[in-house]
Amino acid sequence: MIQNLSRKDLVAEDFLREELFKRGLFNSVSQSVDRSNKLFRNKCPDSEYPVNLFNLANDEANLMYLSSALKSKKAISENLGMVAQRDYSFAVYSRGDDPCE
Repeated sequence: MIQNLSRKDLVAEDFLREELFKRGLFNSVSQSVDRSNKLFRNKCPDSEYPVNLFNLANDEANLMYLSSALKSKKAISENLGMVAQRDYSFAVYSRGDDPCE
């Protein structure tokens, strides 16, 4: 099945981050995360919103884990906070909250 990603910026960024992670290009992953966060600020939720948000939060947590040493309690706490935020995103969206209304 061929999928057109030209209008799905968040999905395209997710695929890009996956490849950048495989190559260990963490600076480029960080730039992709920043671009995706900007796209989320300007986008109303659609059917792909919770999955895209979950993928972004997951990639942010993975980036923090892989690119920095988790030696301090603060760094570990921040990483766990990102994982918790990922779960919260699904919970809030599943309640039917719509920020565009």
